[in-house]
Amino acid sequence: MTDITLLPSTLRMTLAAVMFVCVLLQLALCLVKLLRRSDNKVMIDVLLFAALLCMTAVLCVPSDIRFPWAAVPAFGAVTAVYSAAGIVREHNRVKNSITPVSVKEALDNLATGIAFADTQGGIVLINYAMAERVLALRKTYPRTRDELLSAFEGYAMGGDANLYRLPDGSVWRLTEAKRDALTQITAENVTEIYEANALLSEENEQLRAANEKMQAMYERLADRIREEETLSLKTQIHNDIGTSLIALSRLIEDGSQKDVNYQLGVLQNAVGYFSNNRVIPSQGGVPAAVEKAREMGVLLQIDGDYADCASLVAAACDVCVTNCVNHAHGTEVSVNITVENGTKTIRITNNGTPPAHPITEGGGLSSLRRMVEAEQGVMTVAHSPVFLLTIITGGSDD
Repeated sequence: MTDITLLPSTLRMTLAAVMFVCVLLQLALCLVKLLRRSDNKVMIDVLLFAALLCMTAVLCVPSDIRFPWAAVPAFGAVTAVYSAAGIVREHNRVKNSITPVSVKEALDNLATGIAFADTQGGIVLINYAMAERVLALRKTYPRTRDELLSAFEGYAMGGDANLYRLPDGSVWRLTEAKRDALTQITAENVTEIYEANALLSEENEQLRAANEKMQAMYERLADRIREEETLSLKTQIHNDIGTSLIALSRLIEDGSQKDVNYQLGVLQNAVGYFSNNRVIPSQGGVPAAVEKAREMGVLLQIDGDYADCASLVAAACDVCVTNCVNHAHGTEVSVNITVENGTKTIRITNNGTPPAHPITEGGGLSSLRRMVEAEQGVMTVAHSPVFLLTIITGGSDD
């Protein structure tokens, strides 16, 4: 192999230039490691740099040192690859490690303004968003915590001392938090959240006003319905009593007994609206109905589950107990409740004197029938062989 001293000067200068490039690469690697304070084989890189520098000098200056010329480009290529790979490796290591520079870059990429002040109030770190926001407000960059906070004075929103509406219309929330020996000051743009909450509050206020109007309307509607029902009841009573009294007056004047019993029945039914025959369910439900029956001298016995129709059973017991005392002169009222295929059947009997004739429903039974029919139920009253009131319903009493 040709000795390096025997090469033409042009080729030697070319090899020297190549080696100089390798020297620069190795120098760059050494500087990167030294500047980044890396202890990753720094001495090896320094020795390689020195070797490359010496070899370059040998190529540039005539020398009696003899060695194969192919060793020069081979060594240069190996060191060039090593230097380039080392630079890339150091770059990736620094990129993936936490350094003061990387922390500052990360904070500057945030849209939220952040600053840190020491115990003396001096700002030790501030990101780009906070600095630009304060600069726009007070025309200078803040150096202390007080200067930073004073930039937001005069923009505080009423009701919340942490919210500030700035001249550009944006809303910011300013908060402070103690972290060891530092105080973190954060400025967060909450314009969208604030406007959404304001819109939601306005809609809630409109809904509240609408609900109040609806409630007032329902109350007026309920009053009107009660008035109409009362008027209808008064009209019916007036017509029944008036008609019966007129008919009875004429019958008495004529001395005739025709239709006297019928007219008396109509009159009794009308008067029943003002008597105890009206259905007024016991306030305490079925237990109160049992106690009420006991006070009247009647034993009220109930067999079956009445949990989902307690009001209806209590009303029926009140009517049947009252009729048992007033008409049948009995001392016991039995209630039997059965359920079959979702249909509930309530049967009520007593131990009093059976009715001699079909039962004419007065105020109590008529009101009870309306109550049953309002729940889509069916009510029947039998007088023979014994009194039997039957209620069939498939609904629940809520």
